[in-house]
Amino acid sequence: MLITKLKVWPNPFLQIDHEGRPNGVLPYEPEGDGVRTFDSRRFVGAHLKAVILEEFPKGDPRQTVQDTTFEYEEVAVEVKNTPYYRNALKDGSLFAADEKTARLAGIKFVDPDKALTNAKTAALEVWSKTYKHEETDYENGPQNLIDFSFGPMQEFIDRKKHAEQEAKKAEAKKAEEDKKAADEKKRQEEEAKKEADLAAKKAEAAAKEAEAKIKAEQDADAKKALENQNVGKRGKAGE
Repeated sequence: MLITKLKVWPNPFLQIDHEGRPNGVLPYEPEGDGVRTFDSRRFVGAHLKAVILEEFPKGDPRQTVQDTTFEYEEVAVEVKNTPYYRNALKDGSLFAADEKTARLAGIKFVDPDKALTNAKTAALEVWSKTYKHEETDYENGPQNLIDFSFGPMQEFIDRKKHAEQEAKKAEAKKAEEDKKAADEKKRQEEEAKKEADLAAKKAEAAAKEAEAKIKAEQDADAKKALENQNVGKRGKAGE
């Protein structure tokens, strides 16, 4: 069966703005997913967010001042398995959310948390070099970038780790239950063997007792017959 979907995360650290905020995005492939918005500004796993900083009365020639950033989705997204997205996975514009996607793209799978850490380190280095000769605390890097918690993607990582821990607990519990079941089966088998051995011994003892009783009866009959025979001989001799 042909697999037509890739499961991916965006790379927030593909680019950072002048304030050190991650704003890395990859536009959807043109005509790639068959969905369009009124302005076609659509990005894989991310969307624009504008905050009004200063607004002027109607008729005022000054333009509204706003701050525009990106927000990232709470879950990994699925895209078509096309060269556009496979190349994005290869160049780091996207992260593979699972091993299947990595295989389809022909890359080595890296856990999202590690991929994010690597991308963050690289972004911080680029930012520091870019602003090295300007009046800024470039040696400490952009504080917004340092404090970036990976947002929803970190929640995904936490859920993944929690799921792995729960899976390990379930596996350990099953192993313990299997061991208990095996121990109980062994105990029952040993108990059954003991009962069978005891029954066999009892049967053997009963057989020996019955055999001894029969032999005793036979010996008594033989003795009595012999005595009767001797009595008969003495009677004849007296005559």
